[in-house]
Amino acid sequence: LDTETWATGPKHGATTANGRRYIDFAAKYGFRGVLVEGWNPGWDGQWFGNGWNFDFTRPTQDFDLEGLAAYARGKGVHIVGHHETGCAVSHYERQLEDAFALYERLGVEAVKTGYVCDAGQIERQDTPGGPVIREWHDGQWQSRHHLRVVEAAARHRIAVNAHEPIKDT
Repeated sequence: LDTETWATGPKHGATTANGRRYIDFAAKYGFRGVLVEGWNPGWDGQWFGNGWNFDFTRPTQDFDLEGLAAYARGKGVHIVGHHETGCAVSHYERQLEDAFALYERLGVEAVKTGYVCDAGQIERQDTPGGPVIREWHDGQWQSRHHLRVVEAAARHRIAVNAHEPIKDT
């Protein structure tokens, strides 16, 4: 419909006002949680398969993460965080501890992860500034990545809803 978008600007959908509206709806109709996508920097421009600008530790200017987490708690609703990697998986891993510590502090008990990109395009970078190596979604490196994510989340008592996950084998 092109009425709202993940990108910041006049059509940004993940705003404090929209968050409150959806939290109120969830509270009124008995929904346990509200998933918020687009709350963090990185969604502007070509983010699909290019997640190097995502920041999982701070919200956009028009989204009060801390205030909304408190508002949701007061209404008996859980915020479900969203971590879209845009395939920059190593970039995400470097932020895992800080991102989950933030969620733990705010009482956000669940996160949906995301790996939107084309097959064979997971971006692995073993050292900051080093070469980018392409990996498959279902390869061994990505399998180990998912384990690193759930282990970090467990340290902070956060559930993970893996979107675009590896196969259960």
